[in-house]
Amino acid sequence: MDVESIMTLKCALPMRTRTGWASCITQLSRALERGRTEFMRNAGLRYRDLEEKQRLFMPVMEAHVDYLAPARYDDLIRVRTFLGELGGAHVIFRHEIYLVETSALIARGHTKHAVVNLLWRPTRFPDISATCCTARRLNNR
Repeated sequence: MDVESIMTLKCALPMRTRTGWASCITQLSRALERGRTEFMRNAGLRYRDLEEKQRLFMPVMEAHVDYLAPARYDDLIRVRTFLGELGGAHVIFRHEIYLVETSALIARGHTKHAVVNLLWRPTRFPDISATCCTARRLNNR
């Protein structure tokens, strides 16, 4: 099952475009972060637990977003996040962002995260985490 999160996009600094007011690019980046957080939580993992209990961190190594259509101030969006790849010491999340009102796909992309320990050295996900995420990925096929 894919994890979905629905939130209201509230752009504090909307930018003027030829078609009207559009959302700031940073707002969609925050939506991807929220999608990852909710994916992890629904998979039984909390970022806080990874950091505080297991001393593992997931810094962003790469982020890519294709902006397909604008979201406007106060639009309700649906963020669909799913596991793209679980590597030895990295994780790739895939994201799709839709307007709730029209179901139009407005952005898609991915984020790649290193998995590092407290000394900032690459490390593997804990077995329990890998099992949980792998099971969720297999259920999505």
